[in-house]
Amino acid sequence: MRTLHDDGRVVDDAWQLLDGGASGGSLPAGDVLLPLTAWRALGDAARGHNGRIGIWLENTDEPESLEPEVLAAPLLAVRFPAFNDGRGLSTAVLLRTRCGYTGELRAIGDV
Repeated sequence: MRTLHDDGRVVDDAWQLLDGGASGGSLPAGDVLLPLTAWRALGDAARGHNGRIGIWLENTDEPESLEPEVLAAPLLAVRFPAFNDGRGLSTAVLLRTRCGYTGELRAIGDV
């Protein structure tokens, strides 16, 4: 199991990162983190999932244009393609301030 830093503590990460999206249109059991494009492709098939679904955004995604269902996800992750690329931070700030996202927010990628 992977670990992550959460408020100064190292904790187990229960979320499965599915960087290839959902294989064959189905999701593994448990909590999964999907790219936004894969989440959109799943559509109604995601509703029958027996775990939580988190969504990861690219640093080029526009937070203000996201569907309300995305902003209701329990976890949003913003991918940083390079350590020195600050667009992900801007995306995260917009999610909190303009979009009112209150769920868990993570940085993934080259951080």
